[in-house]
Amino acid sequence: MASSSSSPTEENDTTEVLRLVISSTISLLTQFESSLSSSAPAEPAPSLSNSSEILSSPALLRTAPTLIRAHTTKLSLLLITPPFTPSAIVTVLRELSTGPLPVLMSATELLCNAPNVWSRTFGGEVKRATLRLCRELQGLFGAIQPPGVEEEEKGKKGKKRDGREEGEEGDAAAQPNLTATGVVWEACDALILLEKQGVAGVVAGKAQEYHDLIEDAISELREWMRESDEDDEDEDEVHDDASAADEFEQLFQPSEQKLPKDNEQLNAQLEATLKRLTLVKMLYKALIKRRLKGFPVPGQDGLGDKDDAIRRIDGVRRLDEVMQDLKDVQEDTDGLADAFYSLDGERVAACLDECLGKARHAAVSMRRSWSGEEDEFGSWLEKWIDMIDDKK
Repeated sequence: MASSSSSPTEENDTTEVLRLVISSTISLLTQFESSLSSSAPAEPAPSLSNSSEILSSPALLRTAPTLIRAHTTKLSLLLITPPFTPSAIVTVLRELSTGPLPVLMSATELLCNAPNVWSRTFGGEVKRATLRLCRELQGLFGAIQPPGVEEEEKGKKGKKRDGREEGEEGDAAAQPNLTATGVVWEACDALILLEKQGVAGVVAGKAQEYHDLIEDAISELREWMRESDEDDEDEDEVHDDASAADEFEQLFQPSEQKLPKDNEQLNAQLEATLKRLTLVKMLYKALIKRRLKGFPVPGQDGLGDKDDAIRRIDGVRRLDEVMQDLKDVQEDTDGLADAFYSLDGERVAACLDECLGKARHAAVSMRRSWSGEEDEFGSWLEKWIDMIDDKK
């Protein structure tokens, strides 16, 4: 009776195919990553009158990662469940390479190359999330160990290795694959979340992040002012009780200096800055609620009409501009705090002017609704601009 088991030659052939498929799949991901990482400017979007493919591309951010997640789950189970079956793993990798991976790449390119429809902000987030998934998949596929390595390990039965007995080897070997699979799942879920949030949800989330960082900077400046007050009150006692050990410990403390109470100009600058940064923080909250969360969904705002399409392009341009302003203001706030810690009054004044100038520009750009009409919130922004311009 003929044996049903594979011959050594067949097993070697299957193993070699697996190695080649792993290599080709990783190469495909590397090409995707290289293409996405390119610094070349985005290609012009196709005509808005024939943009159904562009409008449907975000849906692929849900379907493609969902399929990738399912395939990596199947792959993980094949890797940790004996016997090791190269042919089954080859099938999964080929399905990934010819199905959801190219689909995800196409969707990402469509979104990134149509900034006048989806905005540079949303396209940038999609690109970062796709790059992350490509890298995590490379890590998972690169960790696959074809037969040969396992065969060598079988010769070590009964021996301790890395402090583990033979019975513990299976669980230990499964851990890297399970960990890598979990990271891939997280990357897939991040892309699915982007599709769920849409442009409005993503930009509102980014603006909230900037708001929170500004809030942290305000809290730190207030704490610095409070600690400086307390340090001045206790200065004599600390000086009398100072020891060599205390002086040595101070070498490892942050380099920021105390706020000198006799520097009236810097103290006045700090008080004025905290008031204005509080107004800036208020602006972020208002813009998130009244503008960013209400950004119209592409395809549901008369995109087929030429005049409406022109208004949408203008709206997307304004969106990207205000998001850049909000990002710059947050970064300027960090520079402003650093200027205070350095006790550099001139730099404080320059940083504050730049910070408030960009915040003011953001407010001015959002005075009209996304459809270009005047509304109640525009009037509120006018009042905010008057408050930020008031030097008192």
